[in-house]
Amino acid sequence: SPNPSPDEPSASRAAANAARVEDAVAARRAMIRAKPLDVTSRTDGCYEHLDHTADVQFHAWGADLGAALSALGNCFFDYVTERRTIEVDAACAQNFVVTGADLDALVFKVLDELLFRFSADGIVCATVRVDDVTRPRPEDGGATDDGAPDQDAGGWSARVATAGEQFDLAKHPQGTEVKAITYSNMQIHEKPDRTDIFVIVDI
Repeated sequence: SPNPSPDEPSASRAAANAARVEDAVAARRAMIRAKPLDVTSRTDGCYEHLDHTADVQFHAWGADLGAALSALGNCFFDYVTERRTIEVDAACAQNFVVTGADLDALVFKVLDELLFRFSADGIVCATVRVDDVTRPRPEDGGATDDGAPDQDAGGWSARVATAGEQFDLAKHPQGTEVKAITYSNMQIHEKPDRTDIFVIVDI
């Protein structure tokens, strides 16, 4: 039998997203640059950037999974620029839901969505807040812990809210470009009073 035709709408969206990213990157390259990034003056927070062979590892922690994921998002933006230089423009507020088949996938998708929105739309975030982290209970047939329909049956979901502004190289020092989020050696350690997350990103 003939092979099925490719999903044209999905292919079109992917092409459009790639074009948005290329346009945004080109626009940032044309900006007048601020002073070089001073890594010693990055915002204090529940995270750190660890050296890793040819890449970098983000380590974030918090009292629970939501707090650790929030710190992970802030860790990302304090790597691509200095969070302390980012002000809040209400027009740039973002609220979205991410889902994943398992916890590793959820962690990946939180960072991957933030990376995409930064690359495509040029939004840098002073704060990232992740809450309503839920997973379906098997007995509920795909409902999340708060009773809402699960958006990725059998998986996890979380709500993400960010506050920030448009990236401007005249104002925001440019850190290291993050090319991609990876699953390589991803670690999530949950304890009753603390959660630690380790993620390696491709730079």
